[in-house]
Amino acid sequence: MNRHIRAALQAGVPFGLFMGVFQYSQHRSMAAFVVGLSGGALFGPAMAWYQARSEKRLQRLGLSATDMSPVQSRSIVLPRGVDDAMQEARRALESVRKLKGESIEITTGRITAKTGMTWQSIGESITVEVSPSEGGSLVRISSQPRLTTTVMDGGKGRENVEIFAKVLAQEARGETAT
Repeated sequence: MNRHIRAALQAGVPFGLFMGVFQYSQHRSMAAFVVGLSGGALFGPAMAWYQARSEKRLQRLGLSATDMSPVQSRSIVLPRGVDDAMQEARRALESVRKLKGESIEITTGRITAKTGMTWQSIGESITVEVSPSEGGSLVRISSQPRLTTTVMDGGKGRENVEIFAKVLAQEARGETAT
């Protein structure tokens, strides 16, 4: 199934059903139920359009937009020890848009942080784990919406992970992050 049709159905069907039941509970009429369902029929395509625009925004930033799921993760091997990789991961994490600096918590082999609200989402929880591996250190980042019922985030989770990976690769090569 086309990803935009899937996005329209994921957003429109639950919204339409909710609005239909809500309208019916308020007015006790099937016409009100149909009006609520119609809202879903309009909302779904609007959200599919929003998702398509978000894909284009990520592509303009030079980021991959192949998987627009709100929950994202990625693993990167750095040719460094765990301590150096943790420092580089910390610096790369600061490049994430809307990251709340005061939310960053560092424990042994793990960094957690939260982002603030954007027009795309109410914020994300980001976890970076660093562990030893054969090639040096394995750095795994994951980003998920703070609101667990989020089905679409306009690519914000993807953006978080891709920006982190891009900056971490630049750090590893000794380049200045942009």
